[in-house]
Amino acid sequence: MLVTAGKVLVMAIQHDYLTVYEAAERCRVKHDAVRRAIRKGELPATKPFTRVLIRQEDLDRYVREHRIEPCAEIEFAHPSPAAPKDGSFRALMGETEREPE
Repeated sequence: MLVTAGKVLVMAIQHDYLTVYEAAERCRVKHDAVRRAIRKGELPATKPFTRVLIRQEDLDRYVREHRIEPCAEIEFAHPSPAAPKDGSFRALMGETEREPE
């Protein structure tokens, strides 16, 4: 559908390509994570003028390739803190028991 040199071509490109921010929004990550993947060469991108563009199919492939199997051991960046042994609010806050006055 590349009929005229103006609007139709631009519309075709807009539907096939995403900006870094659009790709980040679709993946629910920060745009820095998308830029990092591009810099590492893991996610192909193009910069025809001043804007970095990512093909929708390349983003889909990247997400598929980074799929985690449900039974695999997963390391999270920030493990949740261990609960206090006695489970009390004071123990959670790091306070010690006070002696009655």
